[in-house]
Amino acid sequence: MPESAQRKPGHWWQDRQWLIALCAGLFISACAGFLLRASILSPAVWLAFLLLAFVYPLLEEVVFRGQIQPIILRHWPLKFRSISAANLITSALFVLLHIASRGLSLLTLAVFFPSLLFGYFRERHGNIQSAVALHVGFNLVFFSVLLVFN
Repeated sequence: MPESAQRKPGHWWQDRQWLIALCAGLFISACAGFLLRASILSPAVWLAFLLLAFVYPLLEEVVFRGQIQPIILRHWPLKFRSISAANLITSALFVLLHIASRGLSLLTLAVFFPSLLFGYFRERHGNIQSAVALHVGFNLVFFSVLLVFN
């Protein structure tokens, strides 16, 4: 199915499925951040927080959902229910990036699931705005919890 045929009318922030994904992801991110809290007190950590919560999610979405996923989708439009092969492949690449930068752990493997959500909403809305908003929201809550519950 062509990418344009999957777009839903209206604004992405009014999409019920997107709102459910946002709420669920924020809750899961808060729980994960609480469980993985660490001693974060230095000013350098605040810079890291800004990068992790805002800059990296934007860059990752521009690259993965803005560039890679649409290219794969054009060449391989296969779908498994509501998840495209392009989304699965892009999410696998996303996990590999996290493994390369952080090492192999359950946390790095777990980024596969939010990545599928980001990719799903990228295809559903035909742009990366909703994926960026989810990704920033998830990271913001996760890393805020690390700072607050320290």
